[in-house]
Amino acid sequence: AAEGDAPKQGMTLAKALVQKENRDVAKAFFSFAAAMAIIPVAGLVICERLLRGLVEDLARRWTYSGAIAVLLVNLVAVGYVVWCFYEGSPAPPPQQAK
Repeated sequence: AAEGDAPKQGMTLAKALVQKENRDVAKAFFSFAAAMAIIPVAGLVICERLLRGLVEDLARRWTYSGAIAVLLVNLVAVGYVVWCFYEGSPAPPPQQAK
């Protein structure tokens, strides 16, 4: 192979996210990724602690807390989908008075 025949590097996710026009997308993506990691785990622990006085059985308490954590995962995912849906929508044109 000749020296000029080196394979060209394609666009990677990292390269695309650091481009100026994609910074808002990267911020939203990483914000929701952090929320997906933090909110369900925090909800699991907080729910378990709040249920200590109400639910005596340890296994049942963790089951309820786990169900709340699954609900929180789904809420974050729905929030991300809604955010992505409305993020790229252009503003409606102003209506002129007749």
